[in-house]
Amino acid sequence: MSILSFVLLTTGCENDTQQYSLKEIDDRAKQQVSDENNHSELLLDEQSTRSTEQVKEEIATTEKPTTEAPTTEKPTTEEPSSESSRDGQVEYKDGIPYVGGHIIVNKDYKLPADYNPGLSHEAKKQFDKMQQNALSEGYQLIIVSEFRSYTYQQNLYQNYIQQHGKQAADRFSAPPGHSEHQTGLAIDVATPESAQNSMTSFGQTKASDWVKVNAHRYGFIVRYPKGKEHITGYMYEPWHLRYLNIDDATKIYKSKLTMEEYYNLK
Repeated sequence: MSILSFVLLTTGCENDTQQYSLKEIDDRAKQQVSDENNHSELLLDEQSTRSTEQVKEEIATTEKPTTEAPTTEKPTTEEPSSESSRDGQVEYKDGIPYVGGHIIVNKDYKLPADYNPGLSHEAKKQFDKMQQNALSEGYQLIIVSEFRSYTYQQNLYQNYIQQHGKQAADRFSAPPGHSEHQTGLAIDVATPESAQNSMTSFGQTKASDWVKVNAHRYGFIVRYPKGKEHITGYMYEPWHLRYLNIDDATKIYKSKLTMEEYYNLK
């Protein structure tokens, strides 16, 4: 789940000159949680003056449908697929929840506080391929957020609750242990322009359209798709990608289902 999207959203529309800079917020967050044992609260600039109800109205009006961009099919090397069970059975290995051979993290399933894998090497390698192919078609993609520790997420989540209240925060931020970023398999992507301006603006770009229809070819899915908040528990985030593998990501993409639906967890 993005650590930045909702703060940027609550500061106004794209023409609002008081929007947060993505880089400034991310740099600030990283500096304030660099010591894993430091549980002091994160502080963000108190520029958000809108009420939670106003925020909800703004979310509803700013989420505009995008048209999937046509793309040129590129050959990719398929990874061997695991035998992905779709029976909804979650198994725990060393305290880590798995479904269909993949780590599952959501509102119901969480990771231990000491689970610290860092960013997956395979996920990074596949993103690099996607980034190169996107660039060859005129779309520049960058990673703006990747692995986050339990403590990092704990401080971040508490800060959002203080800023917006728990009900609003739960729509865009995960409690510690429940963030996909702790798996090391999730990345938030953007264009350089949307990274500097507003993460929500990424969803209105042609680069976002390209990602939506091509990410599965590199093993990623858009984890929190539009119209599925009642299933995932989170608002639409076209920038939040989850790595599985090429085979399973393609199956989920073609099914038009979320992980929860595909593996019969909902």
